[in-house]
Amino acid sequence: MKKTLYDILAIQPSATADAIEEAYRTKLDYQQNLKQSGDPEADNNIVKLRGAYDVLSNDKRRAEYDKRLSALSATDYPHSQKSSSDVKKGPGMIKIGLGLVVVIGIANGVLRTETKSNDTEAVIHNVEYAVTGIATTEASLTYSNNQGGTEQQTVTLPWSKTMPMIKGQHFYLSAQNSASTGTIYAQISVDGNLVKLSESSGAYTIATAHGNCC
Repeated sequence: MKKTLYDILAIQPSATADAIEEAYRTKLDYQQNLKQSGDPEADNNIVKLRGAYDVLSNDKRRAEYDKRLSALSATDYPHSQKSSSDVKKGPGMIKIGLGLVVVIGIANGVLRTETKSNDTEAVIHNVEYAVTGIATTEASLTYSNNQGGTEQQTVTLPWSKTMPMIKGQHFYLSAQNSASTGTIYAQISVDGNLVKLSESSGAYTIATAHGNCC
């Protein structure tokens, strides 16, 4: 099982800012002593400690990390299918008219039918791409857009982009760490719910998340 940032500092997720500071300073001093003693793992452990502290000591970054952490066990986007009678028109909907043959009944041995227009709704979902990093501040991205194409750019972390998509559209996000150290996270959320998350650690490694909406 991969360690969380809280595990790295050996604290609880409910830890206060003072507890985070104390744990970081204590462990950092210990690892620096090991480094002076020639421990080959000390440098890597110091990078992890600094990365964990950088996130958890910042209220906004910590809140984002906690949200991501709580959703790690989700394997698919939870949603339910709605019947046409359950869906209401409004912003974020596309109206699709379908002609249906409806059986009304049988009278005097003759089957009576009637063609009706059945209005269904295709929901537009807000898909958000987001890339964050620990001990790294830049990444090269490749991602699919809602027009069926792909885009590429180099960005400063953290980065995010939101676009509308409908069911069946493919989403794809690939992020390559531009630094020689650190961990990079690529995540995709649908309507505010995290549905895909990938992480990769090390020099110039790539984290990739993809799937279908929605």
